Amino acid sequence: MKGLLKKDFQIIVSNWPVLLAIGLCGCAIAVYIRIPDMLLCFVALLLSYQGVATIMNDQSSGWWPWAMSLPVRRKRIVYEKYIFCLLLGAIGTLLAIILYAIVSRLTGVEFSSESFQINMYILLIFIGLGLSSGILF
Repeated sequence: MKGLLKKDFQIIVSNWPVLLAIGLCGCAIAVYIRIPDMLLCFVALLLSYQGVATIMNDQSSGWWPWAMSLPVRRKRIVYEKYIFCLLLGAIGTLLAIILYAIVSRLTGVEFSSESFQINMYILLIFIGLGLSSGILF
């Protein structure tokens, strides 16, 4: 399973310029509209859905026929995708909280615990629904 996680992590690292550009655009929009709360869902969802995107990369690169020759069952490969997406979601959430604090200071918008909780609930719902359906399809 470590090898599968490493493979998917390398796929994400190879896409860092695109992810950075999307992240910077999201931060710029949050500063412009003076709503740093949007970053809480945006960044975490962006990263967690990249785990689902690795499935598309696996299919387009022709990895699936080789996957059956590995000493890993198909069930473990699916578990790895879920674990990878949850790890990316956790990393994305931490990054989103840090960016939220930075953008909040830049814009002068005060921290709202109610808004923070609402965005965290939305994030959990989207990660739960999106990852479960995205990996299964």
